[in-house]
Amino acid sequence: MDAIVDELEKQVEENLKGIVPGLLTGNPKYDSATGGQQKGALIIYAGRPGMGKSARMCNEAFFQLKNGKAVV
Repeated sequence: MDAIVDELEKQVEENLKGIVPGLLTGNPKYDSATGGQQKGALIIYAGRPGMGKSARMCNEAFFQLKNGKAVV
């Protein structure tokens, strides 16, 4: 239990300093709210047609490529 509490305290402190623990997406509001994309997480974007789901994913993929990350 102590290890879990220590890890949570570390994450809260990093969050207060503006450090994002996960992979950045290029969308600062999303990154600060979610902590970035976490390894092994399944992220589903849902919405009506024309809401910009595909555009968002293309922007995130382009951002990752610019930062030297692999994109599939």
